[in-house]
Amino acid sequence: MLFILLSGCSKDEKTPECGRDGKIIFTINDNDNQQGYLYKRTDYSENNNIPNYNYGIWYASKNCSNCIHTFFILNDTFLNSFGDIPPYPGTLIQFSGTAKNLCVNPVAPTDYTYNYLTLTKIIRQ
Repeated sequence: MLFILLSGCSKDEKTPECGRDGKIIFTINDNDNQQGYLYKRTDYSENNNIPNYNYGIWYASKNCSNCIHTFFILNDTFLNSFGDIPPYPGTLIQFSGTAKNLCVNPVAPTDYTYNYLTLTKIIRQ
């Protein structure tokens, strides 16, 4: 009986493939010099099409006229000293961080991508 209780507390639980606590799928490094637009979400109506978030970053791909990449910020407190953050379309920034997959992607054109992002650096441009 004791064995069953101990095995139930295993620390070897797997990290989920997606979601806020999911695996990191890629990193945007400082030396990537990635630019985008930081914005504050203002529409908090019930919308099952997007996950709950307060701040986002979006940017358009340079070689694709319709490719839009959007990140939903996981660590809002990282932005506490950033100052005023306007609503969409936002303010130009340079950023880095680690990205995770959403478990359910919003309904959107196929050349739009969505991920969670944990910021590691942000600079207003």
